[in-house]
Amino acid sequence: MSFRELASLALRSRAHVLMGTLALLAALFAAIHRQTTPPWSRYQDDPQVRLITPTLTGEPELCLTCHEGIEQISDSHPTDVFGCVICHGGDRLSLDEEAAHETLIGSEAAPGNPSDLSVVEVSCGGADCHSGDVANARDHIERITRNVHTTYAGAINRVLDDRELRPAGTYYGTVSVRDPDVQHPNAVAELLQFLPESFETPDVTRFASECLTCHIASQQATDTSEEGYYGGTGCASCHMIYTRSGLYQGDDPTIRRDEPGHVATHEMTVAIPYTTCNRCHNRGSYDVATLTFTPRDDLTGVDALPAAERRIREMYAPGSTHFALCQYELDCIDCHTASEVMGDGDIFTSQADAQRIECRSCHGTIDEGPPTITLEDPDDIAFRRARLNPFYDVFLGNTVLLGPDGEAMGHVRVENDLFSLVSKTSGAAYLIPQVRGSECEQQSDQQAASYCQECHTYVP
Repeated sequence: MSFRELASLALRSRAHVLMGTLALLAALFAAIHRQTTPPWSRYQDDPQVRLITPTLTGEPELCLTCHEGIEQISDSHPTDVFGCVICHGGDRLSLDEEAAHETLIGSEAAPGNPSDLSVVEVSCGGADCHSGDVANARDHIERITRNVHTTYAGAINRVLDDRELRPAGTYYGTVSVRDPDVQHPNAVAELLQFLPESFETPDVTRFASECLTCHIASQQATDTSEEGYYGGTGCASCHMIYTRSGLYQGDDPTIRRDEPGHVATHEMTVAIPYTTCNRCHNRGSYDVATLTFTPRDDLTGVDALPAAERRIREMYAPGSTHFALCQYELDCIDCHTASEVMGDGDIFTSQADAQRIECRSCHGTIDEGPPTITLEDPDDIAFRRARLNPFYDVFLGNTVLLGPDGEAMGHVRVENDLFSLVSKTSGAAYLIPQVRGSECEQQSDQQAASYCQECHTYVP
């Protein structure tokens, strides 16, 4: 072998050794990088472990290392007091995604939602939280569990009655509930759980598959791609806001912005907009006789409309021409009380039995004005509700409307015989015209909205 050939062979050998060394160094540097740059660091511009020690638990948590930027759930649940784990569960000290989330509180259908009614006692419950005593109105969980928004008892029993399938004296709901202290004459003591298969009829089977998505114990539209139907379960059904697209719009870097099925932001609210109610109450027409649902076809693209035009479009189905001005201007919670929406502890088998508010509740009658109450007890629940709502205040000595269920409606104030309402969702103020002293020909016992709409129909 010539000298030139030997030299060439040596060079090739050295090149192979060099390449192997470089590959080894690259692998070594990659391993070091993995050790010094953990997966959670991709969520931060300035990677560092974020530790908080909530005052309620006194135990350190590392959740915000990844979820830095996530919105505080509410002013009444401050992060530095509550932290994350007391509500969501999980391993508070793990920075491994799988290990940290392995023990999250949630149901199989709604694994990321600690307010799902199947687990709500573990997260939102407790004597000092939302399963406290009745006198202080801290029994939220007990009341909402018996409420028609949860049990869907009205629709279920109507379907069974129409087909003569309900035994006399027996009522059904999506969940089995009992009330040992029935107060209202139209309330019942118990609902049995509605099990469609036990009726062995095609109609009931169809009803169960087609019509049981609009109650807060169901896995609603979080698993569907239909625009406008996204929503949560349990407390999140009403107190968490979803956009029509179901996309997250907050600052948690771990939540994808292009994945439908998320809340708009990680924030609870008591200022519940009509759009949340609309997700179930005004999305189409139900026919109990044929067990069919016809969705509205006029809501595509409403996000692009001016706010006022969008509101009119969304509020009522096409062809609706018989509503009064207040029914367009006000949001649902401006009229309907907490006892109606969340329940008063009684079990009802229809929405009509649970409803208390009538036109005269605010407008009075030709004979007398609405009942009022002057707030003199600083512990009145009206003050707590006003503190939680960002749009209205109420003070000791204020005279406010007294709702038909005995609830002081702090957002409806009376001054100098003038009634005014401040919207609980916007802060807008409205003067409430009174029937007494007007030329109204209303009969005091005719309180269905249709009676007032005969004269007071508003056409946008």
